[in-house]
Amino acid sequence: TLFTEPISVRFLNKVVVWEHAPNAAGLVVLLALNTLNYVDVDFTVLTPRLAHVAVEALRYAFADGRRVVCDPETFAAADLLSETHAKHRAACIDLDKATAYERVKAEGGGGEGLSWGTDTVSFQVVDSRGRAVSAVNSTYMPFGSKIVAHGFTLQNRGFNFSLDPAHPNCVGPGKRPYHTILPCLVTDAAGNLLATLTNMGGFMQPQGHVQHLINLFARGLDPQASVDAPRFCFKQLDHDDAAMAETVQVEAHYGDDFLRQLAAFGHRLDVVPFHDSYARGNAVGKAQIVSVCPRTGVLVAGSDPRADGCALGF
Repeated sequence: TLFTEPISVRFLNKVVVWEHAPNAAGLVVLLALNTLNYVDVDFTVLTPRLAHVAVEALRYAFADGRRVVCDPETFAAADLLSETHAKHRAACIDLDKATAYERVKAEGGGGEGLSWGTDTVSFQVVDSRGRAVSAVNSTYMPFGSKIVAHGFTLQNRGFNFSLDPAHPNCVGPGKRPYHTILPCLVTDAAGNLLATLTNMGGFMQPQGHVQHLINLFARGLDPQASVDAPRFCFKQLDHDDAAMAETVQVEAHYGDDFLRQLAAFGHRLDVVPFHDSYARGNAVGKAQIVSVCPRTGVLVAGSDPRADGCALGF
């Protein structure tokens, strides 16, 4: 067990977002948020353009993360969170056209493809003194590695090592692989807790975090409204060139007109029916959020209807 120091960025000059450092993919969340800080788009209203920009920023963030996320003993890419890199990635985003998928393919350099995993459990807890726990546990695939020890199935996180000896995420003795587990805390600049959240679902997790953070801190939604809102997801890192899958899965309750406009930017969409909660959960994961009102200290929680969790106060 390692007790690591979290990494963070300020988002929209409003909040500080804290994520696990590599070997976790929390870096991907922060890279996307840092890029969005320098994109000229209205974050306060959910529009097809906002969704387009978020997809593009996440594609670049996943590409950068794919190249560098690895065992913490060998990770050495903190400069990716610099203002210079964020502005560079923001300048790559065409506000009127989807170009990130092809750009990332052209950049290459990702190593072997990573796989989509599931079978994850999350809980968010905040007490009356403002202390919070954001926790995620996962076997990563059904029954994990299929190895049982003392009645417990062992997780399968080693699946996402690279076999490229030149890649920092290459498999090796005592090394920890790229993994997707992402608990998240949000504070103000003074360190006061504002929210704790997760969005389970393998490589959906960074995508869910970004969408919820926009919902909560730009659009002003409460946790349940954010959890209920439609989400998008592009899936596994299944290409040697570090590109995520080209097709973007989107939930039907974005609305037909919204999705037509989003497709007009050049995104290939796969619409997930609203009535199929199981398919929706598989597509965009399952989220749990607790927020803290900075004025009153009142806790507000939201639990995903796509899953079997709940929000409880006691």
